[in-house]
Amino acid sequence: DHEVQQGALYQYVVHSRADTYWFTPPPAIDLLREVNPDAIWIPDGCDSDGVNDRLAIIPRRWASLYLDRWQLLLNGTLLPLIRRAYGQLPDASRGAEWLL
Repeated sequence: DHEVQQGALYQYVVHSRADTYWFTPPPAIDLLREVNPDAIWIPDGCDSDGVNDRLAIIPRRWASLYLDRWQLLLNGTLLPLIRRAYGQLPDASRGAEWLL
């Protein structure tokens, strides 16, 4: 594991499909931290009202959960996690599917 070899964890992990074309640079890490250091950044229009598989910039602490979503969905443990997180949102008007 590269992080273990380097003796440090990444602050963010980027998930990007191989066919992603970058028209502009991603937002600066300082901006992501300033807006919300725990938020996962997904470009506008890439959320597809469900599970995004295109592009995401993920805080390191959430990377394993984010990248393991399909496995959690298949084994039945994702829905309870979503319901628990949904109950903790200050504005839950959009519905639990927005947490995917």
